[in-house]
Amino acid sequence: TSILSIWQHEAADVAAQYAALAPADRERFVLGLGVSHGHMVDGYQKPYSAMKEYLDALDAAPVPLPAGRRMLAALGPKMVRLARDRAAGALPYLVTAEHTARAREALGEGVLLAPELKVVLDDDLTRARETARAYLAFYLPMPNYTNNLLRLGFTEEDFTDNGSDRLLDQPYAAIFTTRSFWPGSSLQATVVRSQSGWPSVVMACLPGASTRCSIAAAIRRSLALVRC
Repeated sequence: TSILSIWQHEAADVAAQYAALAPADRERFVLGLGVSHGHMVDGYQKPYSAMKEYLDALDAAPVPLPAGRRMLAALGPKMVRLARDRAAGALPYLVTAEHTARAREALGEGVLLAPELKVVLDDDLTRARETARAYLAFYLPMPNYTNNLLRLGFTEEDFTDNGSDRLLDQPYAAIFTTRSFWPGSSLQATVVRSQSGWPSVVMACLPGASTRCSIAAAIRRSLALVRC
């Protein structure tokens, strides 16, 4: 479900909707939960405690929504540990590669981590940053995101004018792209070179059913390309 606000949906209602699913469908369902932001919710207070109480309610429902079928939009250390202990993992939004590394260390191996990292596909650096700033303008007024970025070493000055260059080059994984095609296949790969020195990102596009490359083969070849 990606991120469902715990303030807008009662835990009992969410658990009841989960119970209404066929047993086989429950095994395919994963609920994403988040605490939203104070300026968007009336009566917003103690988000960490509110999330714990919400999980308690899911556990106590007539048909519990189990930990393995839920994930938390965890940014801060306490919420990341809660995702480790009482959910299948974390799906943090608007984070950097450094945050992802810290979250993995806190979660440990075997716990799902699905971070949202942004990419601007553009070979013009100035234009790419303009695109990034236009997007970030919506998020930078939200304190949960800015507080998380402050923990990562950014300053209030990095948030002015919709983001400093230093800030843009971290949440946005990369901006320069090169393209390559494999002969005999409609597979197109976009290799994204990171501005901040982190590993490249490869996005594979299979534009038609006639392609002779399976998705699995595409992934293998993409990974091989990154290692090169």
